[in-house]
Amino acid sequence: MPVYLLQGEQDSVTTLDVSQAYFDSIHAPAKEFIRMPRTGHDPNPIMVDTQLEILKTRVRPKAMAADTP
Repeated sequence: MPVYLLQGEQDSVTTLDVSQAYFDSIHAPAKEFIRMPRTGHDPNPIMVDTQLEILKTRVRPKAMAADTP
């Protein structure tokens, strides 16, 4: 299963180094670590917009392609 990890660059609860180490330990056929500028741990417009964009442009197309025989 593809893995997309979105990480706020200013997240003080789950820091970039901790998230990156966890991400690096994941074995997946496809994976992407996406850093979000001006974003911390709590939802904000940048985070919500980025999540929607990733779902529409990366996750959905792969899911739709996998559903085709």
